Amino acid sequence: MDQFIQDINSLITISNEPVTKVKLINNNTIEKQYILYYLYRILCKYEDLFSNTLGYSKVRDIYDLLRIPSNKKQICYPMTLKMTSNDNLLKLILMGIVELFNQLNENLKMSLTNSSFKEFTMFLKTKTLNVIINDIMELHLLLPNLSAPKVKEYMFDRLSDSSIIDSIQ
Repeated sequence: MDQFIQDINSLITISNEPVTKVKLINNNTIEKQYILYYLYRILCKYEDLFSNTLGYSKVRDIYDLLRIPSNKKQICYPMTLKMTSNDNLLKLILMGIVELFNQLNENLKMSLTNSSFKEFTMFLKTKTLNVIINDIMELHLLLPNLSAPKVKEYMFDRLSDSSIIDSIQ
């Protein structure tokens, strides 16, 4: 599990590197969204383990940040067209979910009797960095519209540029 957390932190660090070209939604945001969605799906799959070990309120805090309805019952909530594009919020949620993984690991690291934790750690051992990247790429193909629609503020600045207005007309 330590290796999995380290690999996820490496991916988050890479996704924080600046993109030189301004786009409607920059690649860093998209990468963070898919890393977060990947971790959310794992959290959702093992929600009982996280809830029983850390308390459901900690899991619910992540769900609240993801705007998942409170009446969600033990199933993964669909996130297509719902994931935030706010970079600061994505960073906050990523840090929170990685912290949940760390807390679970610390609480159950020495547990030899918890079969759910053994299953969870065996699952994570299969998730090498290459597998994680391939999984995220596959998610990107399967869910191309993860992000909630949002118009970026800088678009208004670009519209004041007369060359863009001239090219439209």
